[in-house]
Amino acid sequence: MKRITLSICLLLTVLSCKQGTPDKNLSTDTTKPRDYAANLDTGKGVINNTNSPHVKLKSIDIGDCRWTEGFWADKWKVAEETMIPHMGEILKGDIGHGYNNFKIAAGLKEGEHKGFWWHDGDFYKWMEAKMYIYGVNKDEKIVEEINEIIDVIAQAQQADGYLSTPAIIRDDIEPFTNRRYHELYNSGHLLTSACIHYRLTGKTNFLDIAVKHADYLYKIFSPKPDHLKRFGFNQTQIMGLVELYRTTKDKRYLELAEQFINMRGTYKIEDDETTKGYPIGDMVQERVPLREETEAVGHAVLALYFYAGAADVYAETGEKELIDALERLWDNVTNKKMYITGAIGQTHYGRSSRLDKIEEGFIDEYMMPNMTAYNETCANICNSMFNYRMLTLTGDAKHGDIMELVLHNSGLSGISLDGKNYYYSNPLRKIEGALDYEKMNVEFPERQPYLKCFCCPPNLWCVP
Repeated sequence: MKRITLSICLLLTVLSCKQGTPDKNLSTDTTKPRDYAANLDTGKGVINNTNSPHVKLKSIDIGDCRWTEGFWADKWKVAEETMIPHMGEILKGDIGHGYNNFKIAAGLKEGEHKGFWWHDGDFYKWMEAKMYIYGVNKDEKIVEEINEIIDVIAQAQQADGYLSTPAIIRDDIEPFTNRRYHELYNSGHLLTSACIHYRLTGKTNFLDIAVKHADYLYKIFSPKPDHLKRFGFNQTQIMGLVELYRTTKDKRYLELAEQFINMRGTYKIEDDETTKGYPIGDMVQERVPLREETEAVGHAVLALYFYAGAADVYAETGEKELIDALERLWDNVTNKKMYITGAIGQTHYGRSSRLDKIEEGFIDEYMMPNMTAYNETCANICNSMFNYRMLTLTGDAKHGDIMELVLHNSGLSGISLDGKNYYYSNPLRKIEGALDYEKMNVEFPERQPYLKCFCCPPNLWCVP
């Protein structure tokens, strides 16, 4: 029981165009700042569910629970002194290039966009991790560093509130023309990171950016234009919108979060201009509406982010169909598709039970290869994030058990003991010479000092 309580405290402490197409110069009412600061919530939890009506366990403030000695205290020290600062050196330098992208978008630096479409989101995750460190050690140099970055991000943000550096920098991309550009993934991590910054500093400089951006999203998505119906497949924006609702008490954000859930599975599954270049159907959980789904399918990270976001929405609405679906999906993941380490996502390439092409995710029930198991670090951590939310909703200790399983195994395996090297995939078995790693893109024989797809490292703040 002590181990379960310790793991729960861990998460509470450091997790707690043409018709209708948006134009880069789109003029909306988001160009004018609005007064929202007088109504801000004072809760300081990682997931601030203090006022959520449908939870059984309420959040505590960041920093209220901490380790003073032992295994997790040692891990926290590595994160504080090495892991997060080293990650910042990478992302703010010419290798990671995340900060450079914002500088270029802001007109402060010459150059071209580098990294994957979702690199902004990964940079926001690092900023969030940095603030969790501040929440415990109160080192004001951290706030100074983050505020300097926020100033650059504010300059990169477009007048209408749009903020995703690939489309700002590149001339061949327009906002929200193809979902593979992962704009809403970037949005979700922006909103969450800004909420955490406000909760820990009391300052609204980052929150101002988030509110302006969320107002822009509401403006273009709430009318439900046909060409935007299939966006939102990497569903961090649902969690981000709910946290922004909890922070600002603006019900439009909760409404939009629920809309993203409701849109899935309501249209014909075929390629169109907004989907080309990325698998469709079960890969992105769009073949079956969430409330009717019985099986975890597709990309494991996309699925578990989706489920976690839906759990956040349920915490506010109490909709029975939603929690029933989440309970079914939890059972399917945990009892039929999860490894003994708490890892999920059995394969790099495969197909769903409904014969859709999938990548980095779920395949048939009980099909559990060991040596070729994919088990992306992000997916494993997302499993813990989903279970944390289910724990707060139900109070059932089984969800704490899964959190603990991930934290001590498939989450922790993603980072080296010194906090400087990373695994993307986490198979259960390795035999020297059995796999040709030179033909693989994210599977490695040893942990790597840098991953070109850098989504997993900044998610690891959930572990130490």
